[in-house]
Amino acid sequence: MPKKKSSRGSLVKEISKPLPGDILENFWLKDEIKTLLRKYSGIYGLYKDDELYYVGLANNLHKRVKDHIKDRHAKKWDRFKLIIIKKVKYVKDLEALVLSLHKPTGNKRNSRVPSSYHINRFIRNIIKSNEKYLSDLERKHKQDIRINKEIRSELVDLRNAIR
Repeated sequence: MPKKKSSRGSLVKEISKPLPGDILENFWLKDEIKTLLRKYSGIYGLYKDDELYYVGLANNLHKRVKDHIKDRHAKKWDRFKLIIIKKVKYVKDLEALVLSLHKPTGNKRNSRVPSSYHINRFIRNIIKSNEKYLSDLERKHKQDIRINKEIRSELVDLRNAIR
């Protein structure tokens, strides 16, 4: 039986290493970098001291990252990383995915991925049924209230986490 071909690389074409921000204005490199990057779409991350500061998407990666040298993000980042995407129609979803995982301080908006109402509702129902069960137990066993309060506290923390 022949080996299955890997699907790796079918969406993400390339991921760069962190690059210094000033490389975009370097006299010797700027024209070649512009020629290389302007034809690519993808996601980029701006970093300050190895900490992800901002995530964005672009149809022209060179122009978009270079714009951040002079906009409200100026001087708030010193390195950038590029993720070149093969299928442009997925760029917004991938940006939203990265934003939902990292929540960088420079991004004003949260990700725009459809909420998982079904999953959250399912978990909420489980928590509610366990709270009802604990209430019934408390009524039956007054001496075990301390233990039940600890369990109830954990359930409340879970409920708050999925809101």
